[in-house]
Amino acid sequence: MHNITPHQLKRYARQLLSATEHADWQQIQQLDKELRPLLKQCQQMQLSPLLQQEMTYLKGCHQQAYTTLSDARDRLNEQLKSFTETKERNLAYQMTMNLE
Repeated sequence: MHNITPHQLKRYARQLLSATEHADWQQIQQLDKELRPLLKQCQQMQLSPLLQQEMTYLKGCHQQAYTTLSDARDRLNEQLKSFTETKERNLAYQMTMNLE
C-alpha cells in the first residue's frame, strides 16, 4: 500500500458511493475492511496535494456510507420493535378471547 495513487482513491470512492446508493451492505463492509488500514496508513504519510484532495473526498464517501448504514440499521431496529409490540398485542388479544 506504499504506492497509493489518486486513481485508486477515486475508485474506492466510486465503489463506496455505488454500494451506498444500492444499499449493498456486504460490499460496504468489504470496502470498509479494505479502507480502514489504508486510511490509518495515510494519516502517517506526507500526501501530495492531489492525494490529500482525493483522500478527503474518500473519507467523506466513507462517512456517508457509514451514516447511511447506521440509519438503515436504526430503521430496521424500529421495525423489529414495532413487529414485536404488534405480536405481543395480538397474543394478549388472543389470550383474552380464549378466556371468554
